Amino acid sequence: MRLKILAAALILSACMAQAAPRETADHITAAIHASLGSRAAQVMPNGGTMMPACTAPLAVSLLPSTDPGFRTASVTCPSPSWTIFAGVSLSRSVAALVATRPIAPGAAIDASDTETRPVAASAVHGTPLSPDSLTEGLRARQAIPAGQAITETMTDLQIAVRSGQQVSLRVRQGDLVISTGGIVLQNGAVGDTVEVENAASHRKLRAIVVRTLPARSGIYAIASDAAGD
Repeated sequence: MRLKILAAALILSACMAQAAPRETADHITAAIHASLGSRAAQVMPNGGTMMPACTAPLAVSLLPSTDPGFRTASVTCPSPSWTIFAGVSLSRSVAALVATRPIAPGAAIDASDTETRPVAASAVHGTPLSPDSLTEGLRARQAIPAGQAITETMTDLQIAVRSGQQVSLRVRQGDLVISTGGIVLQNGAVGDTVEVENAASHRKLRAIVVRTLPARSGIYAIASDAAGD
């Protein structure tokens, strides 16, 4: 009789253990991502679903590593007490202009359509678009979904000035604009910073290629046949 009671108790205990809620892998993954801030990363599969559900905030720490692209995350639950480990593949991030709304082919792209965000370098296929290109009536060559990092090839951005070409140099300091002639020493698209030689002083300087003069201070190169300010 005692053996039957003991067996029944063991079966009941096993059933209760199976019915107890388990921690979810998604919850653990979210805690690891939260600990990384804005750093792009991929969390490897972990054994979180084998642990009882945590009733307190998870604590995450990254263990030391000689590989800057890979870390091991230690995830600890204070109640009930347990710790698991998960591999984390870290992606090098770059600052890129990201579409904040879907942009149709042929549509203009301006500052209201984009914002600068850290993006995994592996997600940027090409040369990231420069913020200096946004004031130039730039248009999309293809559909750009919201959240997509914008590269130059997705736009109608073309080489605006070529090495040896004469340009108008504009130096803006607040409301004061000084104009002079110059010769571009390297090819450049709108938004690029190129080396230019002042035609009068022969001094070499760096200028941002634009189609029209922005309102902010700086040194700008404008193609001779481009519209003025």
